[in-house]
Amino acid sequence: MALKQLRDLSSDIPLEGYLKAFAKTYDLSPKEVLLEIEKSSLMLMATNEKLYPKLVEAYNSDDRAEVSRKYGSEVKSFMAGVEPEIDA
Repeated sequence: MALKQLRDLSSDIPLEGYLKAFAKTYDLSPKEVLLEIEKSSLMLMATNEKLYPKLVEAYNSDDRAEVSRKYGSEVKSFMAGVEPEIDA
């Protein structure tokens, strides 16, 4: 998939420039950048498939926006070292 995306970049000049700048900044090839993005995307997708049902249960809601807001609040509180306000 990454190789196809790399070939298709010639039609999207702003994206190609961004990709080259990102690759140069992190001393990677454009192909390596796309592979890292794809890997991160797949990891996030797998995490969400396993995490989201648990969050729905924990927050007693199946409203995706509400679950995302509550989880985001909980993560921010955790990162700040304070007790989360789940119902906020």
